[in-house]
Order: sequence, then C-alpha cells, then structure tokens
Amino acid sequence: MNTLPFSNRTAISAIITVSTLVFLFLLWLLYFKESSGAETEMDLSFMPALNALLNSACALFLALGVIAIKQGDKERHWRMMLTALGFSAVSLFPTWSITIFKETLPSKVLALSGQFISSS
Repeated sequence: MNTLPFSNRTAISAIITVSTLVFLFLLWLLYFKESSGAETEMDLSFMPALNALLNSACALFLALGVIAIKQGDKERHWRMMLTALGFSAVSLFPTWSITIFKETLPSKVLALSGQFISSS
C-alpha cells in the first residue's frame, strides 16, 4: 500500500532529474568555468565548522529515517530522508565555495578546510 502523496515513478524521475542537474553543474564548475582572477579578502574560516554541522544534521535525519522505516512509518521515513537530502545538498555549499575561490583564498583557510593545494 502506497501512502505517499506521489507514485514511485514520479519519485524516481525526480531523483534522476536532480542528480543529473547536480552532476552537470559540477562538471561545468570543475572543467568549464573560467576563474574570475579577482582578489578577495573573504574570511571563510567558518566553513569547515558549518560543513561539519550540516553533515551532522544529515546523519541525524538519516538515523531518524532508519528508525521510522523499522517502525513501519513510511510517511515519516519519507520526510526524514528528504530532510537529510536537503541538509546534504546544503552542505555542499562550503565545499563549492572553497573550490570556486581556491585560487584567491589564503593558505590558512585552505589548510583548515582540508584542501591542501601546492603553490606553483
């Protein structure tokens, strides 16, 4: 019995569409985007902590989703999984920020984020 407000086919189509769009965006970001070359003085030292917080929230909602499905509550499981997906998607922002601005970031911020880049 499907108690969700949409069919499985709709959900699978939405997941495939979003995944394809994210993949194409990352492909463009990594291989085709031109660097701005502009110097920036942004302090992004908070990004690792933000990333850890968002990933922790994602893990929490994944665990709550597992508990919900074990209890047979499909609707709550569905909501927990979508919330976890949202936190996971938002947690990519700090990583993308570092990737986009890595040419102009101070080495201290890059070291804090775990992205060690050798200077050329």
